[in-house]
Amino acid sequence: MVVLVLGMLTCVATGGVVLGYVAREARRDEREFWTPEGERLIADARRRGDELRQRSEHWRHRAVAPADQPAERPTLS
Repeated sequence: MVVLVLGMLTCVATGGVVLGYVAREARRDEREFWTPEGERLIADARRRGDELRQRSEHWRHRAVAPADQPAERPTLS
């Protein structure tokens, strides 16, 4: 089992090194690394992450009510 985990970690590390090398060479040649579709996917992921962060903050503030008020149950909206 340990050998399997070490093998997987080695593969992930190797993939990261290759990705870093390719990205560095693309920047050095002043080429875009991401395709336009990739840029759109990254922007969508960032937008969704921001929305989730805002929603969780809203839920947290609603769930943590002052002692003299009963807490509202968060709903999925």
